[in-house]
Amino acid sequence: MSCNLVSTLMELGTKLSKYADGDRVDASKYRSLIGSLKYLTNTRQDLMLSVGIASRYMEEPRYTHWKALKRIVRYVKGTVSLGLMYIRTNDYRLVGYSYSDWCGDVDDRKNTSGYVFFMGSMTFT
Repeated sequence: MSCNLVSTLMELGTKLSKYADGDRVDASKYRSLIGSLKYLTNTRQDLMLSVGIASRYMEEPRYTHWKALKRIVRYVKGTVSLGLMYIRTNDYRLVGYSYSDWCGDVDDRKNTSGYVFFMGSMTFT
């Protein structure tokens, strides 16, 4: 409740690995928090990429993974007023944005990508 708030979901250049050093953390607590954050992504789509990256390490989470997950929670605490609101509009212009990180996963060189589309002022993925 009294955590330090952050303005970004992940630190710039953060590369998590399943072979990370550090102590193991309780996997059931880690999975529970991931599940809660995935539910929250229904209305907070800004969380999708970071939660997706953190969910890769649910099998054997380490302390570095837990720190990344706690940072997401600190971001959510500081941005409680954000969310999606769908309103009626006459501007039906379609605009799309995408993100790609080719071979960005340090463990198995998988790609990370994401996208969002706007129809007027409404967003959907």
